[in-house]
Amino acid sequence: RIDGVHPALIALGTNEQLFIATNDIPVDVLEKTIKHIELCFADTLEGIAIKIQVFNISNQHYNDGNIKTFRTTSALRTYLEEHKNKKPSSKSDLDAFEAYSDYITNVLEYLFKQQ
Repeated sequence: RIDGVHPALIALGTNEQLFIATNDIPVDVLEKTIKHIELCFADTLEGIAIKIQVFNISNQHYNDGNIKTFRTTSALRTYLEEHKNKKPSSKSDLDAFEAYSDYITNVLEYLFKQQ
């Protein structure tokens, strides 16, 4: 939950990227949430930076840093098609991806229970 609203999607990409899709959540709330998640990962993943990317469907226009807004889901789909995430290319990359995925899932479940 972000400020009392469930995000539409949370997904893990390769290269330690965390994607969060939301619907009409104010940018200041999203920025505060990103900082909270980054602090949690900084405390638990020494030397590994998780890149958080938020896709927000909203009438407000804001594309800066970690937050990108889209006016429609169709616009978001187009953007995602043009910026596809790469699949892990080797067995070791896949194993690392699965380990990070499990870990990040546990951290996010803990964070969202706290809100």
